[in-house]
Amino acid sequence: MRRHFRSMTAGALLAVVLFLMPQNSAFAASEVFADNAYQAGRVIAENAQKDVFNTVIQSGHRLDIDEVYMATESLYPLYFSMLYYPNYQTTLDVTLSPIEPEEFILAKKEAKSVVGRIITPGMTTMERVRAIKDYIADICTYDDESAADVDIAPDRAFTAYGALIRRLAVCAGYSRAFLLLCDEANVPCVYVPAPAMNHAFNAVSLYGELRYIDVTYDDAFNDDPDNGELYFMLTGDEMGADHVWDANLTKSMMDIRYPPGYFDALKLYDLGLFQGTTKGFELDRQLTRAEAAVMLVRLLGAESDALSQRTAHPFTDVPSWADPYVGYLYQRGLTNGISATAFGSDRSTTLNDYLTFTLRALDYVDGEDFEWSNAEAFAAKTGVVGEGMLKSLSSRQINRSAAAQIGFSSLNARIKNEPQERLCDQLIRDGVIRELAAKEVGLK
Repeated sequence: MRRHFRSMTAGALLAVVLFLMPQNSAFAASEVFADNAYQAGRVIAENAQKDVFNTVIQSGHRLDIDEVYMATESLYPLYFSMLYYPNYQTTLDVTLSPIEPEEFILAKKEAKSVVGRIITPGMTTMERVRAIKDYIADICTYDDESAADVDIAPDRAFTAYGALIRRLAVCAGYSRAFLLLCDEANVPCVYVPAPAMNHAFNAVSLYGELRYIDVTYDDAFNDDPDNGELYFMLTGDEMGADHVWDANLTKSMMDIRYPPGYFDALKLYDLGLFQGTTKGFELDRQLTRAEAAVMLVRLLGAESDALSQRTAHPFTDVPSWADPYVGYLYQRGLTNGISATAFGSDRSTTLNDYLTFTLRALDYVDGEDFEWSNAEAFAAKTGVVGEGMLKSLSSRQINRSAAAQIGFSSLNARIKNEPQERLCDQLIRDGVIRELAAKEVGLK
């Protein structure tokens, strides 16, 4: 069977249903278990992002295909149709058919270029969201002709390509473009289908608090000359005054895509103390000793010094991107290698290792104020981490999510012998982090 939704706009929700034999997709298949439609949608969307368009879903019960489609649509910015076959009561064979995939590739390239132009280092999440909203509103025109008859409207009207490159789109195009730009700019965002309104808009998460944005309404239907942001960063109750959507779907998809640990990483990112990779924040990946060295230098507020000084060190296994950080720490006696010539850059970092690094940033000295073996207890005693956080962390290797949680928590800890001075206060005073950013992430 196939679901091909015109998700979006001013026409009725369109469903074309075809009965088909089980599919042997030309794309690589992925078989997974999903307890509900929301989990299924997340897996299908994640696979599609990796160009795996056929997913076989195993579940304990029959899944509602309409819910699966809208859950997928919430996370995947490409306009698509969905081919599905229910093999048994608990098995769903799903294949996405991207619509105009070549144009989507162009839209992704354009999104990367746009973010490089409108997003600058040090912007907070709120600043990035506003910059993206303003950009789309400035360049895109609402496609009244397509909205008047969606059954014959060109596909481009519903796509990010339509909004970003053709610069003419209906609400689905606006909202998919917004999601695409947010993904590129490290803004937690989902697409919000609103079939009861024949409409679509977006939701973002401001460090765990859900906020709604309707770029289309503000751009095409806002007649208030004094307020161009009637539909910007609204609460659910505020947006619900004239919008109807599945709020549970939106919240669930946001929670599924962005677990709680993500927001500590996002706060540090907004403060300039944490960076991702070409694959995003990679929070599930084990933290290496080289990455731990970089994070310690940032917590010390010394990144610019490390990069400008590029101090020498004796280790031969340090990658070039970590070289100045390791050199800075080594010359100041803040780190050692695993041998005379090896730093152990690729080795996983233990909880005690990372807490020791963090305590050093607060001027505590291991071997004097505490021992490596009791770093956990001392970190809890000094307020670097709470007992509850320690219980949730492994005493062996830690991942990047745990490092982000510890890093953000440590910003509220007091500097040694400075009972009125938190680490974040020192970093603000030294100009390492902006006071506005500190306030927005809850440190002021």
